[in-house]
Amino acid sequence: MNFKILSFIITPLLLSQIASAHISFIDAKPLTEGKSFKATFAVPHGCEGTPTTKVTINIPEGVIGVKPMPKSDWSISTKTTSFAKTYQQYGKDVTQGISSITWEGSLPDQHYDEFTITGYFADNANNSDEIYFPVIQNCEIGEYLWTDTSGHKHHGHDAKELGAPSLKIIK
Repeated sequence: MNFKILSFIITPLLLSQIASAHISFIDAKPLTEGKSFKATFAVPHGCEGTPTTKVTINIPEGVIGVKPMPKSDWSISTKTTSFAKTYQQYGKDVTQGISSITWEGSLPDQHYDEFTITGYFADNANNSDEIYFPVIQNCEIGEYLWTDTSGHKHHGHDAKELGAPSLKIIK
C-alpha cells in the first residue's frame, strides 16, 4: 500500500482521537489489583498557541513502584512521599514511593507527544471503578490544570480545572 494512501486513512483517525481527548491515556487498559501496568499520556497541544514546557503527573494512592520513561531532550524529576498505608509488592512491604513525575522540555503547540510510566496497582484505595491521574500542563504562557477528578465531562478549555486522565479498574 502506498504511504500517501495509508497516511490519508490513519491521520484523520489519530487526529480525531487527539482532538477529542485533551490530555488522556492512549490505548488505555484497565488496572487490576496486584498487577503491573504501563500507561501512556497523550499531550495533543500547548496553551493558547504557546509550547508546553512542563508536564507533571500526580500518582494516586495505591499506585506504587512507578517509573517514568525518559524522553530525549526532556529532563525528569520525581517527588517521593510516604504512603497512607503499607502496600505489598512482590512480597515486600512498600511504605513510600513516587507521588509525582515532572518532565521539563519543549513541545511546540502544533506538535503532539506521549509521556509513559510503568507501575504496580497495589490497592484500590478509594474502592472505585476508576482511578484518576491529575496532570498539570505548564506552557510558555499559561497552564492547564487537568485535575478535576469528579468525572464531569468538560468541553473546551474555559474551566479552571479540566478532566483528569483516568483508568478503569477491574475488580
